Amino acid sequence: MRRVSDSRPTDPPATTAEATAARGESADAVATSTREQAPPLDRTAGHYTAAVYGSILVTALIAALQHQHATAGALVGGVAATVGVFWLAHVWAGMVGERIVAGRRFDWRRAGRIAYEEWPMVESAGPPLLALVLAWVGVYDLDTGTTLALVIGVAHLVGWGVVIGRRTYGSWGVSIATGLVDGVLGVGIILLETAIH
Repeated sequence: MRRVSDSRPTDPPATTAEATAARGESADAVATSTREQAPPLDRTAGHYTAAVYGSILVTALIAALQHQHATAGALVGGVAATVGVFWLAHVWAGMVGERIVAGRRFDWRRAGRIAYEEWPMVESAGPPLLALVLAWVGVYDLDTGTTLALVIGVAHLVGWGVVIGRRTYGSWGVSIATGLVDGVLGVGIILLETAIH
């Protein structure tokens, strides 16, 4: 008896072009997946965090002191002292946190490193504080000085938002929109802090 051969259809072998396309699609998928993975954070992020926090802190403090009808000298002294104390508090908190995790002894060199990482908080207070100092020495009146300082603080927040949009999306239109949204959110935080104080 003749053996009946299996007549089930088999898939034709892939052509060279099809195999190349499949490999290309696989490579594209891997590349896309790699691009979508978030890069690891480094210490540079801490600098930006401190700067943004400083902008919010200073602007909220100026708004609160203005609401209390503080003098120009009180505004300058209050902003400078508060930013300095908050900077020291962040440095100390960073040292304590690292010592809890790593179980290491106090290290002055490491304390200096953390102080450097948190220094942008103080730097962000510079332009608004300068506007208040100029009002204090009589270059213009106090209302002008506080208004200018508040505008500078909000402009900082909008600027950080534009940087985020530019680095994330690349389009200037989206970057500006992101900056405006971040500015509005920052103003909301400032109003909340002002209400608390």
